[in-house]
Amino acid sequence: RGLSPYTSPFDYYHEDSDLKKKKINKELYLAFLIEGKEGIESIPSICKKYGNKISMLYFGLYDFASSLGLPANWRHKEIKKNIKSEIDTCNKFKIRVGTIARTKKEIVMLKKYGVNDICYQNDTGIFNEALKKLLI
Repeated sequence: RGLSPYTSPFDYYHEDSDLKKKKINKELYLAFLIEGKEGIESIPSICKKYGNKISMLYFGLYDFASSLGLPANWRHKEIKKNIKSEIDTCNKFKIRVGTIARTKKEIVMLKKYGVNDICYQNDTGIFNEALKKLLI
């Protein structure tokens, strides 16, 4: 990653940059975005090798589904099986699991599966949804 002492983690000043860098690195939150079949299949080895350094694995629904030629549907048995497998593996290594939900029902369902960090849609999805409600 890049480094500039003229950013907020460094208080926008170069003085004591090495000390600030050490502090920042200790507090670093490391998350991986897992997309595609190979990524999902690699989760056990990733966790085994780097689990003590990883804060979260984020399951990329759309790219994973696309890699298997499936619709991006949380209720699809193959997608459901894989997210549950990721959750089980991550739980063994105390790694959080994150992903996206597009509806309130999906949020409830993903919480039941054991997903820790759920993003609701994204900025453009939320904006689009709000505009539709306004224009009705």
